[in-house]
Amino acid sequence: MKLTALPLLALCALATPLTALPATAFTGKELARVAALFERARQDGRFRNEQEERDVNYFIGYVEGAALSSRKICLPSTRGVREQVADTTAKYLRQHPRELNLPPEVLVVKALQPAFPCPKPKR
Repeated sequence: MKLTALPLLALCALATPLTALPATAFTGKELARVAALFERARQDGRFRNEQEERDVNYFIGYVEGAALSSRKICLPSTRGVREQVADTTAKYLRQHPRELNLPPEVLVVKALQPAFPCPKPKR
């Protein structure tokens, strides 16, 4: 399966039931696992199977949702921001393995806040 429809698939990620990732068990380590699948699929240009495709799309949707719900991150409304957000998060998780004990939403904020800071309010 090709990754050409990756942005559109991200929109479906939250609607896709993900039996391998129950909400109560989703951890920083699990986020890093699906981030690694995302990076490999991007490099290969394809998914190995349907479960991997679901996991990668879940990763993209989770990261985007966590970013949009954070008051510490301000995403631009430009083309390709979903891929940049996913790439930035995956890279952060790979480079900071000691932090994987943190909740996944905290990891997303730590990964994205330097790249997408909100403007400071003017006084």
